[in-house]
Amino acid sequence: MKFLARLFGRSTAEPHASIPAEIELPQEPETVETEKEALRHRVLPYTLLRLGPSEKPCPLHSQFEGLLLEQDHSFWGHFKLGKGGHEHCKCWTQNIPVRKREEYVKNGVPSKGKPILDENGRFTGRHEKKTVPAITEI
Repeated sequence: MKFLARLFGRSTAEPHASIPAEIELPQEPETVETEKEALRHRVLPYTLLRLGPSEKPCPLHSQFEGLLLEQDHSFWGHFKLGKGGHEHCKCWTQNIPVRKREEYVKNGVPSKGKPILDENGRFTGRHEKKTVPAITEI
């Protein structure tokens, strides 16, 4: 009860009717995660490979730029991101909805072009914008 009193800013000497006597425990974490995964899978059923913000793109993942497959495709189980590509790999995946997939298949996937350099020829961390065709089959 002392915890609840501190939580609601009341002293323990003055119990208040609005402070619940018991705290409801949340659902089992695995149940919550399963529900979140199911919801994410329904709302965002596709996964898109994105190249990281490196000056030199990851040689392994560059060949898959624009790869757009279903989340449960077997490819994602064997595919390694991060240090799996090369030492400085910063590639990542993005889950996307059906409507966005249709747009990417039709118009291409927005991607990074050549690096933008400052007046001294140093990498600024930004890239020119470009689109690449969506790869929907392997």
